[in-house]
Amino acid sequence: MSQERTGTLPRLQLVPEDSAPPDVAVIYEETKNLLGIPWTAAIFQGYAMYPPLLRLAWAELKPNVVTLEFRADARQLREQAAAAMQSLYRPGYDRSQVERWGGDRHAIRTVCETFNFGNPKLLICARAVSRSLEGLRRPGPSDDTDLRPDKPPPGEEHIRHRRIEMVDPGRPPAVVAPIFRDILKTLGLPLVNSDYRALARWPEYFHHAWEDLKVAILSSPYQQVRDALAEAGDAAADRLEEPVTISPDILRREGVPASELDNLVRVARLFADLLPGLILNVEGFRRGVEG
Repeated sequence: MSQERTGTLPRLQLVPEDSAPPDVAVIYEETKNLLGIPWTAAIFQGYAMYPPLLRLAWAELKPNVVTLEFRADARQLREQAAAAMQSLYRPGYDRSQVERWGGDRHAIRTVCETFNFGNPKLLICARAVSRSLEGLRRPGPSDDTDLRPDKPPPGEEHIRHRRIEMVDPGRPPAVVAPIFRDILKTLGLPLVNSDYRALARWPEYFHHAWEDLKVAILSSPYQQVRDALAEAGDAAADRLEEPVTISPDILRREGVPASELDNLVRVARLFADLLPGLILNVEGFRRGVEG
């Protein structure tokens, strides 16, 4: 059984930035600017497989991601993941070993903190879209309070402008390729997320850190905290000020072939399911370079 999801994986074709049509590229840039992150998230590259899904999903997410409540919920999810991994996972290596393995502790910590900042936001987005497509959304807030801030909270402005380098999953170095294959097998995923691609810049460190963390990932307590984080993401998605209301019928009217709707829903569910574990895993890597 895979660690992220069960059943048949959807057919997935990410639309990368360098080959995105102009209208898709504009949305990609907006997602980075408004979420305050320096990478185009795989969730949006996956949605772009079906352009109406990307366009309609982002149109409904866009007014939400700039609210104070959204940011507060993302911060709470981040803190929940940190507390869970503190109880669940004690790295089996120390900082001196990270350096012997060729790892740059400061740079690795920066990578982890950057993804730790953005992934909880993406979790709320992914759960909101998936729940709407599957008819699971509960009624959101009933008031019309506008919680849009004038500017990002202190300490967040600089994250958008960080430079995060990543290994190309299509042409990874020989030493990295088996690690990527093991990640896909262990997590039951059809893609290597940006987080792992960024950490793979330090191959020997990444190999040892992944093997150490994998023991925790395969444990029952990990599954429990992952499920709890997913449920917290659902609650945050249902609190969005502007509810996400897209449906398969709407997407069919927007031009998505009826024969593709089932795969589209499964693509959305894939990202909703993988993000809780991804948040925990990145926190696990961060713990390995602390202290």
